[in-house]
Amino acid sequence: MESYQKLMEVLVKKTMEKYNIEPEKINLSNEEKNELRNVVTGLQKEVDEFLKKQVVVSEKEEEKGDKKPQNLKKRKK
Repeated sequence: MESYQKLMEVLVKKTMEKYNIEPEKINLSNEEKNELRNVVTGLQKEVDEFLKKQVVVSEKEEEKGDKKPQNLKKRKK
């Protein structure tokens, strides 16, 4: 989860730089802060669910003896 946090920090920093936003001048109401927290928490849950599904798919492929994901296997001509 540490890499996710670093990625978010970089994305936010670059977005703020792009729009010339200075962190010291940001004034958010408590309602806006809560809304942002809810959005980030929701996104984090979606990412976690997606990653869990990917692990399950990978494990099933390994059980079948597949070394590569289905879409990367060479096709017979």
